[in-house]
Amino acid sequence: MTLDQPLHGQARNIPRRRLGPLLSMPVWAVLAALCAAALLFSFGRTVQTVVTQGSERRAQDLHVAKTLGRCNTIAARQARDECRVAAR
Repeated sequence: MTLDQPLHGQARNIPRRRLGPLLSMPVWAVLAALCAAALLFSFGRTVQTVVTQGSERRAQDLHVAKTLGRCNTIAARQARDECRVAAR
């Protein structure tokens, strides 16, 4: 089959001299590499965001735990309960 023959019932009349440079370049390899790089970059950003959110969550939980610990040392029950409500 030559390039001047119809493909799948469609008339394709593309001269070989126009397709020559495209066929010799690894266009698909470059596109695949760009897609892989984009996916890796996206994955890295996602992991970085998750790690940051986890760190912030742990810091917040620690702060709440310390605050509740301080509230539990208050002798008056009503003041202790108000402190606990304010801590959350």
